Amino acid sequence: MQGALTIEGHRLDAPAAPAVPNVPRGYHDTGFQASSITFPTEGCWQITGQAGDSELTFVVEVHAKK
Repeated sequence: MQGALTIEGHRLDAPAAPAVPNVPRGYHDTGFQASSITFPTEGCWQITGQAGDSELTFVVEVHAKK
């Protein structure tokens, strides 16, 4: 899959600021893009990533590090 990667995330179980993706520039033609997501709160989050004609959506439960 080629193309610029975009990532969006929102909390499903309560109001919250959106998740903050970190997608560095410069790897558009390799088919691989290292990235990270910062979650502003614990909770149930839906994350969607898109690149080219492909899309991936998943749900994750985020807990604070103990």
